[in-house]
Amino acid sequence: MQHSEILQKVQSVIRAQFDDETLQITNATVVDDMPDWDSVAHVRIVVAIESCFGIQFEPEEYMAFADVGEMIDCIFLKLVRKNADGSSQINAAVR
Repeated sequence: MQHSEILQKVQSVIRAQFDDETLQITNATVVDDMPDWDSVAHVRIVVAIESCFGIQFEPEEYMAFADVGEMIDCIFLKLVRKNADGSSQINAAVR
């Protein structure tokens, strides 16, 4: 799975969590860009992303993301590791 595909899925998850299909999410999007993105929303988004990709973040990971790009990088690495374990099929394409 390529970086752009991960970004597209993450954007879909965030749009669904905020019930707003017009949100534009980029690598540079930060929590402060979204007035409704509070701690409860953050947990909902993280759980939804984990479910969407079949991965699990460590608490120190999801608390340290500076922006959506860092989250996507972490998702990508988890998917690569998952693929290396034989648990899924992805195309390892670096951003």
